Amino acid sequence: MHRIIPSLSPLILGTCVLVAGCSDASGPSARLVNQLPSLIVSSPVSQSASANAEVVGGIGWVSLPPGSVSGGASATIRNGRSGADVSVALVDGGFDPIAISGSVGDTVFVDIPGAGSSAPLTGFQVIAIRKAPSVVRTSPPRGKSDVPLNAAIVVVFSAPIDAATLSPSSFGLLQGGTPVSGSVRPVGTNGISAEFYPDGALAPLTSYELFVTQAIQDVNGVALAQAVTDTFSTGSTTHGYAVGGSMSGLAGTGLVLSLNNSELLPVAANGSFVFSTQLAQGAAVDITVHTLPSSPSQICTVAGGSSVMPGGPYTIATVTCSTATSGATGKILFSSTDGGAFSHVFVLDLDHSTILPLTSGANDDNSPRWSPDQTRIAFVRGGDASSTGIWVMNADGSQGARVSPINYGSIAWAPDGTRLLVTSGDTVRTVNIDGSGAVDLGTIHTPSPSIACLGDPAWSPDGATIAGSCTDFDDDRPQQMYVMNPDGSNLRRFTNDQTYGSAYAGTSFAEGEPAWSPTGLEVAFWSVGFGVTIANADGSHAHSLTGLTPVGGVPSLRFGASPDWSPDGKWIVFRNNDGQLIIIGSSGGTQVTVTSISGGASSPAWSR
Repeated sequence: MHRIIPSLSPLILGTCVLVAGCSDASGPSARLVNQLPSLIVSSPVSQSASANAEVVGGIGWVSLPPGSVSGGASATIRNGRSGADVSVALVDGGFDPIAISGSVGDTVFVDIPGAGSSAPLTGFQVIAIRKAPSVVRTSPPRGKSDVPLNAAIVVVFSAPIDAATLSPSSFGLLQGGTPVSGSVRPVGTNGISAEFYPDGALAPLTSYELFVTQAIQDVNGVALAQAVTDTFSTGSTTHGYAVGGSMSGLAGTGLVLSLNNSELLPVAANGSFVFSTQLAQGAAVDITVHTLPSSPSQICTVAGGSSVMPGGPYTIATVTCSTATSGATGKILFSSTDGGAFSHVFVLDLDHSTILPLTSGANDDNSPRWSPDQTRIAFVRGGDASSTGIWVMNADGSQGARVSPINYGSIAWAPDGTRLLVTSGDTVRTVNIDGSGAVDLGTIHTPSPSIACLGDPAWSPDGATIAGSCTDFDDDRPQQMYVMNPDGSNLRRFTNDQTYGSAYAGTSFAEGEPAWSPTGLEVAFWSVGFGVTIANADGSHAHSLTGLTPVGGVPSLRFGASPDWSPDGKWIVFRNNDGQLIIIGSSGGTQVTVTSISGGASSPAWSR
């Protein structure tokens, strides 16, 4: 029998443990002096849906207000218990909040190397269970004069803020004691910053008072430690920088881009584009697609379009258009680093051609999966012991909660949406979505030869069958597709000698990553010989969507394609060898690239 096995690249994870101490300590009574008393370390962000939850572990935020130090160019933040660390540049003698994993009782250290003749500095603070959030800085800063009339009015908090508590009455401007008309919205996706938008330009040569009240609460339900008022005065001119980027792949007409849901910019050709609106340093930047092209219809994606204005032009946004597949609608989840250090969950909205992050922080979030009713998302989080495991959050990324503390490799929703199947190697269990009712299905192996199961599980729409893959990494048998009953019984091969036709009888192709069609009559999966493949629910009559590879040839599609179906069953999304998401008709046809995201996209999941 021929055995076709994909080439697997090992992922090696390094672990570094740091021990905090003082090299110049002289005896057991020597103590480290906190040289950064202004250091702010927030409580871990609650991952519970209920407010005021007392959280032991999660994501904390570390910040240093401007003016805290006079020397040094960078700082290293480290958790003294776990050894996790991150570096950050100093700006005006401080830094805005940086995420770090931590638990209540951990000590967070900040080390700042000396600059010139300056001595190095070290500050530390213990993570508290309920620390009230505070204001790290405001822009314009207190006492600033000659402020541009179109300046961004921004507040940076020490912890993520509950957006529902932001309003013109809790954060805004006063002029001569009278409130300035305007609106408030969060900046970015982590909830750390907020911006006040006056309804018009500020008056020239005028004094204003920026206020922040204790009506503002963090996401743990804790009110701001104290109210803040800062005064500044305007100059007589406006000031700002250009906002734009580059366009590629545009073939249709009618494309319109939007800047901060305000200015609309028609784009007719590939190349660079620039909005007429100029934004001041610190202002929010949000470039989205307002109207998609037609004649031909196209899908356009924006990368690098959401940020905060630097002290100069912002031109890094890239818009990429590709020929649209008519009728391909809905939302597709995927995970990506987006060029950063950690993998997070994103959502591609095909109807509006937008890509938005749903998770953030110093954890790796992967393998997102929609609940059957599309109101929740399950995903796998990797990090320290306080955060690693299976998580469930709302469809908008809010109210995340850990369901299982064990870092299982794969997840699948039960069709009724009440339970999850979680698997790692030959360990398989079900658990309710609130974390209760865990049931181990026992160790799952094929009877002969013995191969560990069940990776990449997929639950059939009728609830009767679970498909997945079984692998023996200690032999030359390739990973192959199996199905079983929901209780773990009746494990059997899915594919067979006739799956790929008589010409390939006796050939065992490596395969896996199954996805049931919405009707449950077909299964899409990855095959080293056939790429993205569709077979009947009984494993018969497979056909390739992405091209056949001859026996012994180089795979046309590597493992990690993770195909999934559109809600109407007309389309398949998968990850190509370049790491981007592709849409193809479930009966074949043209392959259309729908992402162009830095760091690539993986584990796509189409809304049901």
